Amino acid sequence: MQQLAHNSLIKIITPQGDKFYRVILDELLIGRTALVDISELSEDEREGRKLGGRRRKTSTTIHRKKPPLRNTANIEWLERCELVALHRRHLVMPVTLELERQYFFPVGNDRSKAEYERRCRLAAPLLNYTHFREEVLATGSFASLAREIITAGCGKALAYKLISLMSRFGFSETSLRDRRFRCGAPGKQRPCDPGGRKKPGRKTRDFKLAALLNQPLPPQQPGMSSTWRTKIIHVYQEIKKSKKMKLDDKQIAREIQNSGFVTCYKIVDGIPVEAKLEKGTYPNVRQIKRVLKHDIPEMEARRIKCSENYFQRNLRGLRGKMWHNIPGPGHTWAIDSTIGDMFLRSTLNRAWIIGRPVVYIVVDVWSTAVVGFHVCIQPPSWLMAQVALFNSAIGPAVINELFECSVTVSMTLNPLPSLPASLWMDNGEYKSEAGRAFGLHVPEEAFTPPYRPDWHGVVEVLHRITKQLTQVIPGSIDYRRKQLEEPNRRAKKWSVMTVPEFIRFLHCCFYRYNLTANRENRLDSSMKSVGVIGAPAGLWHFGHAMGIGTQRSFTQAELITQLLPQEEAKVTSRGVFAGGIDYGWPTAYEQAWSERARHGHRWSMLANYHPSTVRKIWTPDANKGLIDFTLPDDSNCENFATQFDYLEVSEYAKYKSADIEHYRTTVALGAVEHQNRMIADATALTREEEATYKGRKPTIPEVREIERQVQHQPAPAALPEASYTPGYDESAMSENIDLITQLLNRKNSEVDDE
Repeated sequence: MQQLAHNSLIKIITPQGDKFYRVILDELLIGRTALVDISELSEDEREGRKLGGRRRKTSTTIHRKKPPLRNTANIEWLERCELVALHRRHLVMPVTLELERQYFFPVGNDRSKAEYERRCRLAAPLLNYTHFREEVLATGSFASLAREIITAGCGKALAYKLISLMSRFGFSETSLRDRRFRCGAPGKQRPCDPGGRKKPGRKTRDFKLAALLNQPLPPQQPGMSSTWRTKIIHVYQEIKKSKKMKLDDKQIAREIQNSGFVTCYKIVDGIPVEAKLEKGTYPNVRQIKRVLKHDIPEMEARRIKCSENYFQRNLRGLRGKMWHNIPGPGHTWAIDSTIGDMFLRSTLNRAWIIGRPVVYIVVDVWSTAVVGFHVCIQPPSWLMAQVALFNSAIGPAVINELFECSVTVSMTLNPLPSLPASLWMDNGEYKSEAGRAFGLHVPEEAFTPPYRPDWHGVVEVLHRITKQLTQVIPGSIDYRRKQLEEPNRRAKKWSVMTVPEFIRFLHCCFYRYNLTANRENRLDSSMKSVGVIGAPAGLWHFGHAMGIGTQRSFTQAELITQLLPQEEAKVTSRGVFAGGIDYGWPTAYEQAWSERARHGHRWSMLANYHPSTVRKIWTPDANKGLIDFTLPDDSNCENFATQFDYLEVSEYAKYKSADIEHYRTTVALGAVEHQNRMIADATALTREEEATYKGRKPTIPEVREIERQVQHQPAPAALPEASYTPGYDESAMSENIDLITQLLNRKNSEVDDE
């Protein structure tokens, strides 16, 4: 039987109960086995036996120390065949003894270390198995070994104590360590109740001096009693319910004293007022803090001092990693939004502040790679989350065409990302109507519960700053400029970029992150052997190369129609207008559509657009999927603007329409007044000339001839001084006076002849 090896522990089942034995020797030649009974004796077995140590008292008024362990240095010889028979009947079975954890720590102070080394030196005969076996077989007991230990320099009690320790805990040096860690029964309360102990702990100087004079003093402050301890815990729980746990330990102790131990009041002006506490009737602050420290577990105290949500986010136990139970890259994405800690400028006028951007980030959970993002000014919504998914799955060619990016996030990932099989999102976006109507259905969708962003920490880590989101109102330019100019605004130095520039900047940031972020802790030995790069992009490529990645194929038309927002586009005689922006005519349909529009057949259609740029829109076509509209050069909007910029300018023009209308009105009224004054002056001059003119008036052809001849006269060498003179121009008439006289005389003679 291997169970009867030296130093093994067995259990023998008997009618009187289970017995535990340490095997000393198992001798096949003589057919006998030496055992030591290490079981505790019952009260019946104690009767009539001489046991070492003090007798246990049945009742005591003062708590006494526990008696030492009984001596287990008596060898019992049993027939081996009987043990084998019991084993076949399953009445003998091997067991193990689990030592206390203090046995496996290094020996503590110098005193314990010296005692341990001395015991090892004395118990050397017990640790030499050959010598140990010869002595036990020769004497049948530990007598000769005990004499050797005594000869080495100790008493009989210590010699048998060492033998008993090794018999009980095993024949090794570990069993010889002192058991001072059990002194005082750690974890046991020592209340100072009436009739028991008065005051634990070290005596003060007054007590020591009184003891020398044989004049014992009562304790100035009573010890902690069971009643006080119970009351302190109860009041502390009540304070916990009242949400006062932001107080420090001393303030909490004062609250406990005030709530639990003030029992005397006096009436002042008809109002009960607390009276002074009497000395010795309440625990002091130090006693209360000790009770709270030792009777309330550390984590429970931390839980009490903070809200439950804060504890679950920051102080809870960690049970795993985000990427656990995820099969590979591309399978599960996490998406979340945050507000950037900077202000962006308008692309149409950099002096305008359009507000702080909302950034959506999409992260692959398994590889921690950023697969895409979206920058917008609108508040978070599922529509904006769809655009972020579009940016992640559309590929670098379309992104470069929309934003003119030299580097993109997806350029770092091989193969290019597609839509995932599982998507993690926020609670609001998950439960929104737009989210439930999502066209490209993700088989597995999950959301983060409210106030638990730590569940999706792989995305939250990328959001360095989270601020309270304020909705941006289009056209409120002056208000946002004042907001930026507030003192101590840290975002001033970063408020230099437009939306397209900020998008290109983030592409560079995430490009560097995917290629350089340290993920060496994710690499196992097999990954290192094949040279996997410890970066998110390296993990992404390795997972797909090993066949554990997830790829879902969708056409570009499906991604555009299902992920990008839609608006109504109108076909007019001047071209196609979407959101008030002129996109001209499509090349393939320019002639046909313009003919229909000019003959009064105008119509509307749905168009998909990207919120961060006005460069392109897409409309469905009955023949070939989608029609791609690119903003022409002669459009009413710049091709580098965003949808918000165009809306901003339109709203700003509406805000200024009253001023513009006032300007037009004032100019028009001034012009009308000037015209009326000119008419009045001309009327007065005409009446004056007609009143003073004598003679025959020329006909209209004659006047025209005179005017023509006057206009063809060369200009004078020097212009006369400008002055306002009513009537005709005398200087011009003086040069033609002869001609006018001749003409008038000729007409007068003709009249006379008639």
